[in-house]
Amino acid sequence: MFDFLIICASIILEGDGMEKITTEIFLTTLFEYGFDKVDPVLFTYTLGKAVIDNANTHEFDFRFDLPLTKSIVRDGIMYKLSDEVNKDLWFNYHSNEELLKYFTNLNFEEIITKKLEGYGYNKMNCILGREKIDENLFSQKELEMIDLMTNKNRKTLFGITDEISKKREIVEEMVSSNDYIDWLLAFTETHSNLFYDDDWSFKSDRIGDKDKKNIKKLNIFFELVSEYAEQHQCNDGYFCKIKYNDEVINVGVLHGLEVIHFASIEPKIDEHGRPKPGYGLDAKEYSDIVEDYKKYNKQKEYKKD
Repeated sequence: MFDFLIICASIILEGDGMEKITTEIFLTTLFEYGFDKVDPVLFTYTLGKAVIDNANTHEFDFRFDLPLTKSIVRDGIMYKLSDEVNKDLWFNYHSNEELLKYFTNLNFEEIITKKLEGYGYNKMNCILGREKIDENLFSQKELEMIDLMTNKNRKTLFGITDEISKKREIVEEMVSSNDYIDWLLAFTETHSNLFYDDDWSFKSDRIGDKDKKNIKKLNIFFELVSEYAEQHQCNDGYFCKIKYNDEVINVGVLHGLEVIHFASIEPKIDEHGRPKPGYGLDAKEYSDIVEDYKKYNKQKEYKKD
């Protein structure tokens, strides 16, 4: 393993003014950083990252042709300081201050994740607690870092799960009653038969709490109807035509600098005041969308069982 490291380090050119880093200094600085023991995998990944970064900074002169002293001992596959060594005194003379600063700014989470994968662990299984880590392969500091990563990733994962669950609840409410589409029709009619959800972030003082909440749900409503209704193209986006209470409501999305959802009511008459022929024929009945949703989700539940 360390033969590979010597080859890696050899690609860094020697130069005046560069910090001289031997294997012993590199290991000792890792110990000083907080790793009570270092295995070849942690060493390899950390050195590999340092070599890549040093290709740009030329801060260090890696020299791995010197053997380790007896003060650094092997414990299985791990390297650690001998118990007979005065650590404070050893760190004063055998570590490197600039390298320690480099380690302080290094993303060890990324390195430890690669180490977990290198030992065959599945990151997601570790996050969910399905896979027990062999503590003999990791230092106490690494185990603490893994706990922090796991807790952080679990919060992210469960946060996403909660968001999906809340969205599912909103959709279930939309298909279990006509309250939302009744509101959508009435609100759109009240605002000149057209509104964009982003407009109301600047006009929130003009509407009540119910309207504010329902405007924020427009994107979810669009996701629902777009699954079961034909999508028509428009400038910078697309929309679905929904028929409800003998009205045609267009619900769509625009993709520009921001994602904007909108709703509009299609007029029944043309510019000459004449009824539009075939009004609503290309729109899908909202009741059919609801039935399609229920049918599809019952099939999913059936397949799951």
